[in-house]
Amino acid sequence: GCSLMRRVSALPDAQNREMSAVALTASAQMRDREKALAAGFHKHLAKSSGIDELAAAITDLTARRKR
Repeated sequence: GCSLMRRVSALPDAQNREMSAVALTASAQMRDREKALAAGFHKHLAKSSGIDELAAAITDLTARRKR
């Protein structure tokens, strides 16, 4: 996950600007969130998050792309 996002984030803007990504990790610790965001993910959720949280994250990312 994180290594892939670092590679995607390193692509020229024209190739990666349309992509948004949510990291789903086993841990909800702050360091996991920071690591995911530093790698290029736009959101971070623990795997224990509910479907409503995932849907909200996707809705937020979709709305940002439309602006």
